[in-house]
Amino acid sequence: MLKILYKMKLFVLKSAISVIFAFIFQCVLAQKTSISGKVFSEGKEIEFANVYLINTSHASLSDSAGKFFIQNITPGDYQIQVSCLGYLKTQKSIAVKANNTLTINFTLEVDKTALNEVVITGVSKATRVRENPVSIVTISTKVIDRTNESNIIDVLVKNVPGLSAVKTGPNISKPFIRGLGYNRVLTLFDGIRQEGQQWGDEHGIEVDAYNIEKAEVIKGPSSLMFGSDALAGVVSLFPNIPNENDRKIEGKITSEYQSNNNLIGNGFRINYNNKSIQAAFSG
Repeated sequence: MLKILYKMKLFVLKSAISVIFAFIFQCVLAQKTSISGKVFSEGKEIEFANVYLINTSHASLSDSAGKFFIQNITPGDYQIQVSCLGYLKTQKSIAVKANNTLTINFTLEVDKTALNEVVITGVSKATRVRENPVSIVTISTKVIDRTNESNIIDVLVKNVPGLSAVKTGPNISKPFIRGLGYNRVLTLFDGIRQEGQQWGDEHGIEVDAYNIEKAEVIKGPSSLMFGSDALAGVVSLFPNIPNENDRKIEGKITSEYQSNNNLIGNGFRINYNNKSIQAAFSG
């Protein structure tokens, strides 16, 4: 009987302690309050503004309407700070009272020392060519293959207005753009400057004419982009690039004979591309 009474007393004591702790916990929670408000700048709501109480873990982020909400704050005096990218920080002293929702708004000033947003606009090459004041003419693979000229410069002369050539032989042609040539016309092959024998007219352009996929002729001053040699313009030649979507070995053999001067020319190329391996051979 004494043992049963002892257990009952112990149970009553534990229950009383639990009730006391629960009461204290509820009182503490009842004393906590919250802060809400909006963040503005020049009459507009600011999104993603960081609102936090200094030296505490309480913080909030404003939504698309500029609203923020911080809850479960112990009553007391605090320093609240608001910051956002592109705006100057602002700070206020507030007094948080128990069982009360404090409403406070903030107005941020634009940080004039910060850089504005950078807008990157991509346009197609066709759009860039139309808007470019400098004339750019493109010669396709089909036009190059169907020509009967003896060298690539003569092919361009035949298809590009304003482009001429100085010839000293059946296979020797130097490009001239609007009367300017030699070191005033820059010749590129796969983006590499071709500067061999550019001062004289005794030698032709030192490129493989049978491995040219397309060509571009820029008529007009282009020194700012390509250097001082492009005073009259640029003749840019592009070699064949393997197509990564095919994933197979491809090749092409070209042979020609011209009865006018008994010219015989032969060329071949073979290439392979599977994204990880790219190989091309020509001769």
